[in-house]
Amino acid sequence: MMMRRTRAAILSLALVSLLACSSDAPETTSAVPQVALQTRTVALMPMARLREWDGHIEAIEQATLAAQTGGRVADLSVDVGDVVEEGTVLLRFTAVEQKAGQRQAVALLDTARANADEAAANLRRIEGIYARHLVAKSELDRAQTRHDAAQAQLAAARAGL
Repeated sequence: MMMRRTRAAILSLALVSLLACSSDAPETTSAVPQVALQTRTVALMPMARLREWDGHIEAIEQATLAAQTGGRVADLSVDVGDVVEEGTVLLRFTAVEQKAGQRQAVALLDTARANADEAAANLRRIEGIYARHLVAKSELDRAQTRHDAAQAQLAAARAGL
């Protein structure tokens, strides 16, 4: 009989526990709003095969270039590794330095021309005075030397232009 009472007690306890767990209260919703997400289906797709190697590439032909003038580069038409044809313009310089050099050469030419004219006039004058025996031969020689030097400077200034 004791066994029957124990069974009845366990059964009653289980029934009360089940009834205590059930609730008639309405369900509450959570305060966090639900977010709609995009989904994608995973599928097997073909891929290109990628291969990598370490290496060092060198040009078969190369050229070292040097400009005949200095200055700032205004336009660079090609890049390292570009193939170029004969006669292709590779770069252009600004003309600032060249124009300044030209103005300086013109000024030197004008100065040399004025010095040559003065030396020639001085030589003619000294020759006239020397012909009348009023100056020494050394004065005539100095005038001739100045004239020759002025002519050489004039030729150099013309060559520089």
